[in-house]
Amino acid sequence: TIVANDIGPEGGMERQLTVLIDGLLAAGHRVTVIAWSCDLPPHPNLRHLKVPGPSRPFSLGYPLFLLAASLMVRRHGRGIVHSTGAIVLNRTDVCTVHFCHSAFAKLRSRSRASRSSIVFRLNGWVVRWISRLAERWCYRPERAGRLVAVSGGVARELREHFPRMRERTLMIPNGVDSE
Repeated sequence: TIVANDIGPEGGMERQLTVLIDGLLAAGHRVTVIAWSCDLPPHPNLRHLKVPGPSRPFSLGYPLFLLAASLMVRRHGRGIVHSTGAIVLNRTDVCTVHFCHSAFAKLRSRSRASRSSIVFRLNGWVVRWISRLAERWCYRPERAGRLVAVSGGVARELREHFPRMRERTLMIPNGVDSE
């Protein structure tokens, strides 16, 4: 069972998950995807369960996804449960981490808001607050079997901010198609 916001050919996390799912299907595994969108061709061993709700604004979409996807994992999750980031409240076997919000919060002069208006800054503040809260819940030994960082920097940040997960954190960089 793979839980992600979106899966498809656009974006780094989305592309990485597409390659992972293609490999699992080619090896004969059954894969259930719980996501807002899954842009993959039909396959007899692939089941996409669409998470209801809006994806924008993310300050609304993220908590709704967190709750809805958690309920869907509880009901439909089978086998190994793999999430991308702190996006479900359930226990996961593997959580791939591309970005550590707790580490980013220390850089107080930085903003991820795409525009400088008060609405965008407020949205950014809410998303950062929820993201850090979700990380504190999800990145604990009781909630995650392993944290898989996609870079050495993210692995260092996870070990620093979530010391109880230090021994369960490893780094597997995303593959690169050299062709």
